[in-house]
Amino acid sequence: LDKLINDTTTKVIFVLRHYPVKISIMENYMISIGADFITLNELFDGPYIRESKINANYFKATQLYGGHYNNQGHKALGKFLAEKFRARIDLSSSEFN
Repeated sequence: LDKLINDTTTKVIFVLRHYPVKISIMENYMISIGADFITLNELFDGPYIRESKINANYFKATQLYGGHYNNQGHKALGKFLAEKFRARIDLSSSEFN
């Protein structure tokens, strides 16, 4: 991690999920090493899934709830990450022109 964080030629943004390690432990670690990160807690607890009509883990074919995202869950995750990445990347930079 030190090599990634200290490399000034790249931009690394870590994405933390809510398991298997308690998210606060990972958040505290990322803060302590000065890493840029996004947590997926907001995805699940906010308007992307919990406050929407999206049932991100339900599979119609089996009538079961699984531990994996279905199509709607993947779409919500993609939208969430795109918005978070866009907010952190300077698109006016010469790297993108």
